[in-house]
Amino acid sequence: MMGMTPMYSPLLLDHAAHPRNTGPLPGATHVGEARFERCGDRMRLEFLVADGRVREVRGQAFGCGAAMAAASVATELLQGLTVAEARSVDAFRLDRALGGVPPAKRHALLMVLQCFAEALGPRLGAAPPREIPLQTNQSQAKRMKEEHHHVNQLP
Repeated sequence: MMGMTPMYSPLLLDHAAHPRNTGPLPGATHVGEARFERCGDRMRLEFLVADGRVREVRGQAFGCGAAMAAASVATELLQGLTVAEARSVDAFRLDRALGGVPPAKRHALLMVLQCFAEALGPRLGAAPPREIPLQTNQSQAKRMKEEHHHVNQLP
């Protein structure tokens, strides 16, 4: 077996074993989800976008190590980018960031891109991003209800 290249790069193995920026993102403004039905992989990336810039990203992936690693590396790549820069991240850049992904596992890269497109809109910007409504506390909800009531009372 000497001379054979390993199936997974050390970078991919590290991200799979020690995923970064995992779990839900409190205050997330955008979310993207993806599934790969053939093997049951699932991925969710949550973004905090402010002033046209990705301030924070967290991800969750369930399935193969390549999917978990791809979600992890995506969270690192996108932090601090403008939305336009984030939209321009492609499968080749993700592949390089992971030190190469075996052909049989490249669906993980496509899942990340699907999450990007759903959360931030297509690369060329045709559709608006999918936004998560912010949670309101009770006093905000009461004020909003009162304002709505007053608007309906106008002559």
